[in-house]
Amino acid sequence: MSVADRMERLVVAPPGADGRGMTPLRREVLQFITGHARPVKAYDLLDALRRRHPGLQPSSVYRALDFLIRQGLVRRLGTLRAYARREAARDEAMVVYICRRCRRTCERDGIELHGVVSAQADRLGFRPHGGPLEVKGLCAACAAVLAASG
Repeated sequence: MSVADRMERLVVAPPGADGRGMTPLRREVLQFITGHARPVKAYDLLDALRRRHPGLQPSSVYRALDFLIRQGLVRRLGTLRAYARREAARDEAMVVYICRRCRRTCERDGIELHGVVSAQADRLGFRPHGGPLEVKGLCAACAAVLAASG
């Protein structure tokens, strides 16, 4: 199921006692994250949401983020300690490219790269786990700006 399909399914489902479905806060968190081209830090999200919800607590935002991660709509980028919209439906062989200058992200299929990493891990007796591989560098636009500035 694609990320768009997951989002549509959750948006139309009423929130239930089982914790599934989109609550108003979850919807606002998702809209805030998907409305930004760059990853969002949790406390920046909290500050923005407190304009409409003055008593909002960090735990409520983190619970909403955890739900959206479990549903495959948002991902946590460990190297940035921030959250971004998911572009791909799966995690296991994805590479997330993160520009260290502008902080924009881009997801791509990384099955070949993951194969190399897995083979090397096997030789080391290392058992990797977790989501996508995060690669930090410069996006084309930022590289061009830096090259032009000398």
